[in-house]
Amino acid sequence: MTPRLLPRWLAGAVMALSLALVMPAARSDDRAEAERWIERMGVALERLNYEGTLVELAGQQATVMRVVHRHERGMTSERLTAIDGVGREIIRHGDEVTCILPDQRTVLVDRRDNVPGSTSRLRARFGGRPVFPAAHYRLALEPGPVLAARPTQLLVVEPTDGLRYGYRLWLDDETALPLRLQVAGDGGAVVEQVLFADIRVGEPIADAAVRASQPTDGYTWRQARPVPVTGAVPAPWAAVRLPPGFVQQAATTKPGRSAAPVTQLVYSDGAATVSVFIEPDAGADVPGAGSATEGHGGTRLGSASVFTLVRSGHRVTAMGEVPAPTVEMIARAMGPAPVADARSR
Repeated sequence: MTPRLLPRWLAGAVMALSLALVMPAARSDDRAEAERWIERMGVALERLNYEGTLVELAGQQATVMRVVHRHERGMTSERLTAIDGVGREIIRHGDEVTCILPDQRTVLVDRRDNVPGSTSRLRARFGGRPVFPAAHYRLALEPGPVLAARPTQLLVVEPTDGLRYGYRLWLDDETALPLRLQVAGDGGAVVEQVLFADIRVGEPIADAAVRASQPTDGYTWRQARPVPVTGAVPAPWAAVRLPPGFVQQAATTKPGRSAAPVTQLVYSDGAATVSVFIEPDAGADVPGAGSATEGHGGTRLGSASVFTLVRSGHRVTAMGEVPAPTVEMIARAMGPAPVADARSR
């Protein structure tokens, strides 16, 4: 979905709403009650029927899409349609994702794990069973305003350090579906917002609503197929030291842009996730396996931070929706695992 400048009407509405929501409210610090709302939120995002206009704001960039989400007989289906003049669509049934690209007259079919953005930002962040460990996050509930004609509860998630983001979630009072999200960085500054401009919740959704909304006659269809990994399997890599609370969740090897495979390591603190991609860098002028870090740099888009460096002849890229120092710390901690550790795995 292509970001664009925020329309004036939407910018004004968001500003007015933001000002209204900073008013103080009575707060409940009952963590158990907050955790019950979090669990309900995860279930609602996965199993509730809902459809509406979702706006994602990052700085002066905005992405607007129509979201239709249906859960029926154990099967989840979604359709995301970009409202940008091009009308790209992402349709998901279970684990199969179909991307319709009208500007390229192409349809791509792949598995969900291989398609970034195959679900809404809210569901990608908080679907399932999100966990905010007490050691790293404080939770509180406040009465919320009426959003999209629905009363809300405001869930405040505050990090205990600067290594992770805080969140403000306005949850539908009836279903706990998040209607608005603010992601807060240093000093509580908002780095990203997501909100439903309008929404219908809990109503039946017809089959046609989760199918392509436009004809694809004459389009080129491309079905992704598993690509075998070629070349030598990379030697194990590991983080010497991780930020507090982060642990390794997964390690996979996939085909890269060249014949050499790419190792992906995933680290999480229960709520925030950072992925590290390690691939050979043929252009790196590295004298030996024990060389120091070279050629590093970072960037950020909205709440997503990326940091890249070259070490031991490999390009190491860490990315995740965490503050920039966190991805840099994880990237700099990466290195080839000692032989003894590799054999013990």
